[in-house]
Amino acid sequence: MLPIIILAIAAECFMRSIPNEYKYKNQWMNQHADSLETLVIGSSVGFYGVRPEFFSTNAFNLATISERPEYDYFLLKKYLPISKKLKNVVYPLFYEIFVDPPFEQSQEWPRASYFKIYMDCPYHSWLSKYSLETTSFTAMADKYNKYKLFQGKDCDSLGYGLHYQLKNKKMNPEDSEADALKAVIARTNVDSKYKEYNYEYVCRVAQLCKENNIRLIMVAFPSTHTFNRLRNKIQLNDFYKRVNQIVAKYNCELHDFSDDNSFTCDDFFDATHLTELGAKKLTIKIDSIISTQI
Repeated sequence: MLPIIILAIAAECFMRSIPNEYKYKNQWMNQHADSLETLVIGSSVGFYGVRPEFFSTNAFNLATISERPEYDYFLLKKYLPISKKLKNVVYPLFYEIFVDPPFEQSQEWPRASYFKIYMDCPYHSWLSKYSLETTSFTAMADKYNKYKLFQGKDCDSLGYGLHYQLKNKKMNPEDSEADALKAVIARTNVDSKYKEYNYEYVCRVAQLCKENNIRLIMVAFPSTHTFNRLRNKIQLNDFYKRVNQIVAKYNCELHDFSDDNSFTCDDFFDATHLTELGAKKLTIKIDSIISTQI
């Protein structure tokens, strides 16, 4: 058993040595949060859709891929005590935010491990599978392949996701209705049993901001016209109903760019994510909102 144990330890150490955005973002926040004025949280639409370099305030993008509302809440609660100058939280919202299952109930469960290992998330015990990277071979292979392909972490110095670039786009997302329909189907779950669970955590984010006199700017991100046309109307109506309830209850804001005609083909990497051009355009729009005092 000794060689097996040694190999297992070596594999875990190797996987942890590979650069990743979770470790980097935790280190950045611990070192620079005291000067931070604007913080972006949320999932991949924000990770690839907001470029802090174009904010006029000190800003950082803390969003990660597929991030769920319970982890949005964890991150905000974790870093608020050291973010003494924080004035604005930008919260990207997306069509499926209330219906997605938790990491632990989906194929993306290894992402919970990254929050546990690199950001000290207390949701799981150190004796659980979430305390090791080597409990999922698929996640290990994906992380290693991405490292070899991109030669490092998937974000720039301010946390913006680097690799949804126009030069890497394979096709015009407006041209394929089949691809848009596939994206809609993957994000639609009208009968989801997690609606109230996710709604509660978005409310907790809003409550934290309200208690700390932080401006919560919720943003419905742009998506292609084809994707918007194919969205399930029942789920879409439920999305807006819940968001409007949060706006009314916690005195926060919703700015809806989901069908903004100023975003063109080159601004979209796929049906729901922006290229670096679209991210710059949207960031400037959000910065204009931030600059406008209520």
